[in-house]
Amino acid sequence: MTAPYTPYGEPRPEQVSRVFLTTMVSLTLLMNTLGRGVTETFTVFLLPVEETMGASRAEMTLAYSIYMLVNGISAPIAGQMIDRLGGRLTYGIGLAFLGSGFWLAGHAEELWQYYLFYSVYGGFGAATLGMVAASGLLSRWFTKRLGTVVAIPHAATGLGVLFIPPLAQFLMGYFSWQQTHQIIGAGVLVLIPFVLLLPLGAMSRGSELWRAQRRAARASGAQAWTALRAIRTEAFWSLFMLFFFTSVAAYAVIPQCVAFLVESGFDPLFAASAFGVSGLFSAIGIFASGWFSDRIGRLTIVTITKILTMTGIASLIMIVWYPNLL
Repeated sequence: MTAPYTPYGEPRPEQVSRVFLTTMVSLTLLMNTLGRGVTETFTVFLLPVEETMGASRAEMTLAYSIYMLVNGISAPIAGQMIDRLGGRLTYGIGLAFLGSGFWLAGHAEELWQYYLFYSVYGGFGAATLGMVAASGLLSRWFTKRLGTVVAIPHAATGLGVLFIPPLAQFLMGYFSWQQTHQIIGAGVLVLIPFVLLLPLGAMSRGSELWRAQRRAARASGAQAWTALRAIRTEAFWSLFMLFFFTSVAAYAVIPQCVAFLVESGFDPLFAASAFGVSGLFSAIGIFASGWFSDRIGRLTIVTITKILTMTGIASLIMIVWYPNLL
């Protein structure tokens, strides 16, 4: 590494290897892919679990609602974990909760047990593997084109949907939904030793430039941005409402997509694959929106994506009257 300061006292960026940075970005991508992809398998489990449990559609979709609620509430906890415990323990705990939750959900005999293991364990695990931890790590090393860099792990939302729900549907062609839950849970758990061996301590410390900026801010007596200070601002609540209404619109639809297609006459594996393809385009769209937001502005990109989302939901509704591949 070069000296951390220039002769004039200005902090100088460290010479960090591309392998280190690529490993960190890839890790955040993988963890977010697991967190979102595994929990989104709910779409393919909905019908068989509903039939086995003798539950109504409202009772089954409540499981997804609880998952989303726990996931949202756990986000501030995940932020505290990445700041206080670092990436190794945060990701280790997240994998343990997500993997054990899915394993135990495969043993659920009553609906409340499914709520506990899938919704609560899975929701907390997904939150600690998701974008809060990813943003916390990446912002300590990248300062330029941060929108593009953060878009890479965020695209895992689509990649997870692309691969894992269709995989779950494929497995259910050979195993019961209970066994499929257990297989997915075991697959998550076996990743824990791999994650613990990575240089997450160094990743969590951040670059020397980032640490120098934090020391300088403390020395200057500048007021830090705390959660309590942020919630007193109009900008915070504007962003809150933007995310809230987007989530209401999108996640009222997403968990029932596969069941809706199956009940409209489509083959279950095709329905799961179609849901996966939407994940592919989501991944492309997320990365593209991050790249363009650095160049043409955040507001323009947000407006375009909202219009596309509304168009997509309207197109899905039209299947009721015109159920074809188009």
